[in-house]
Parts: sequence; C-alpha cells; structure tokens
Amino acid sequence: MQRSLIFALLLVLIIVVFALQNSASIDLKLFFWDIQSSAALIITSVLFIGAILGVLFSLPSIMKKNEKIEELQKQIAKSDKE
Repeated sequence: MQRSLIFALLLVLIIVVFALQNSASIDLKLFFWDIQSSAALIITSVLFIGAILGVLFSLPSIMKKNEKIEELQKQIAKSDKE
C-alpha cells in the first residue's frame, strides 16, 4: 500500500512539474474542433481520458476473474464440509 502511495505522489509531482513547464498556449485542430489551450492541459486531459478508457475496457476481464474466484472459493468450502 505504501509503495502505491509513494508511486502516486511521485506521479502527481511529475505532472505538476510538467504542467508548470508547458504552460504555453497551443492550437489543437481535430476534424471540426479548434481548441486553443495550454499544452499541459491538453496532454493531461488526454492522459486522463486514456486512463478512464483503459479501466473501462479492463472491467469485463476483472469481473470474469472475480466470478471465477468466487466459484473456486465455493468449491473449496464445499470440499471442506465433506
């Protein structure tokens, strides 16, 4: 648990340093959108959206594994009773 907290704090520190060093305004054009914002905000937003999509796409696999674990725990409990 402490390792994950330290890792998360280091990651936040790196993001803050990145944001401070990349505050220049840039133009982002994608199809019919034209956005003018800081480079740090755009890149951080894209990173956040990617992380959310990664979690969402991994949820079915996680749920399947949890179901399998519950099934195996029930089998263990059943065999212990016998």
